[in-house]
Amino acid sequence: MVMATAPKRKQKRPDSCKGEIARLLQAGLFAVGLAGGGAGWAQTVDIRPSVQTRLTWTDNGSATKKKEADWIAEVTPAITASRNSGRLKGLLSAQLRNVGYANGTDSNTSFLALQGHAGIEVVENSLFVDLGGMTSRNNTSAFSGRAQGDDLNTGRNDQTSSWTVAPRLEFRLGESTSGSVGYMSRWYDAGAGNSSMKEERFSQWQGRIGDPGRGRRLGWDASYLRGETTYSQGGQDAVQGIGRGTLFINLAPQFRLRAIAGHESEDYGGSLGRDTQGIYGGGFDWTPSERTTVTAIAENRIFGTGYNLDAQHRAPRSLWRLAYSKDITSPAQHFGGGVYEDPLFQQFFNSAQLVAQLPDPVQREAYIRSLLGYPATGPAADLRTNAYFINRNLRGGVSLLGERNVLTFSFQQSERSRLSPPGGLSVEDDFALTDTIKTHSLTAALSHRLTGTSSLNSSLTEARSEGNSASGLETRRMIAMLGMTTQLGPKTVGGLSYRYQRSDAAGSESDFSENAVTANLGLRF
Repeated sequence: MVMATAPKRKQKRPDSCKGEIARLLQAGLFAVGLAGGGAGWAQTVDIRPSVQTRLTWTDNGSATKKKEADWIAEVTPAITASRNSGRLKGLLSAQLRNVGYANGTDSNTSFLALQGHAGIEVVENSLFVDLGGMTSRNNTSAFSGRAQGDDLNTGRNDQTSSWTVAPRLEFRLGESTSGSVGYMSRWYDAGAGNSSMKEERFSQWQGRIGDPGRGRRLGWDASYLRGETTYSQGGQDAVQGIGRGTLFINLAPQFRLRAIAGHESEDYGGSLGRDTQGIYGGGFDWTPSERTTVTAIAENRIFGTGYNLDAQHRAPRSLWRLAYSKDITSPAQHFGGGVYEDPLFQQFFNSAQLVAQLPDPVQREAYIRSLLGYPATGPAADLRTNAYFINRNLRGGVSLLGERNVLTFSFQQSERSRLSPPGGLSVEDDFALTDTIKTHSLTAALSHRLTGTSSLNSSLTEARSEGNSASGLETRRMIAMLGMTTQLGPKTVGGLSYRYQRSDAAGSESDFSENAVTANLGLRF
């Protein structure tokens, strides 16, 4: 995803975007009504209202070095709607979370946690619209606060919101040439409750046309992308444009080479400044079987060598994945899309093995979120920043699927180097005190089905975040969880879990440890 040159203009805070977002959502609902079509809609949409309750005892309710025990109760009415047929496919989950503390009553809060995505085929085989939205509360800082995915991350300053609309037109020329023209607009705010963090708007136009040359020796593809990121409360806008041409050399039905040439121009207002440069590189695509795919690409770019490696393998009783990339990105691009734009999530969510084991799409999504390190709602935004950065990211893992067990090992390693100047960043920004942030994490998780109605779940995660050597920033985390869930009735599920977490930071104020026991009860109507 990239940005294009455009006149800079003063942006407003999220309140000023409400009218535009409302019009966007109204247009989306109108398109949904056209695609759904009256009685057909009522017959194919699965709507599930529910109420979730949770009672937690913790010996460190404020997550500080000075422990204070507390009881925390939560009552959450929710509704989930899904549809997987016809011209509209999507999933929407909305929760009204109401959280109360016995002692720390200043932390009592109520807020909406929403996540959803939809793909609409407005005109058959030609015009499509993708919609996405999420708002949640989750700690996004790499160096302080509770861990990602902690249910007690309910502070207003931890609220993150993102709204996306992306229409596209697909077409064919002849028997083998196809193309598309599309536009995407996304509003992203990683500090919706914190006025010092800026809202971002990311806009992108893109087009491509090509013929992969199946059954022939040569194929081709040409693409161009241009867009813009603008910020509220002033700030340096980011612009970029990239054009690429790719020649495919089909050496065998399962193997092809790529030769890449192109040109890019960009201005991030930081260390690179405004620059233009040619692109050249190559790679290959290897598909030895329908269960295994490997794509590897390397290119000479403005920031150095860019990489993209994606290897996936599905066996009858296991799922394997490995991905490595290096590219320039922004928070709106990297975090704003959320779990639904993660190709690994899509792979597992549609995996025949997991569909058979977890036919309920809501349960399957919850499991895959845990598998890939996402929180229960919202994106895995492990940085709080408005800065553009070069992102080097390596992640992978394996899931072993048994008759009654799912054992998963996953790892993630990233190095992010800031491009934007630090002078325009909020004091809350993780990049305000360092130009490089490295993160590492390793997770092992086991899900064991005790009976047809009960299961045992456990996980262990070790993680570390650090800035450059001069910053003195470093935080190590350890989270262990053990829990059991059981079906108490046809529409009632209960559970009991224990969690231990510890955070050791270079700044002693961020050090804390916690033991927490949670009982939960859910009722679906």
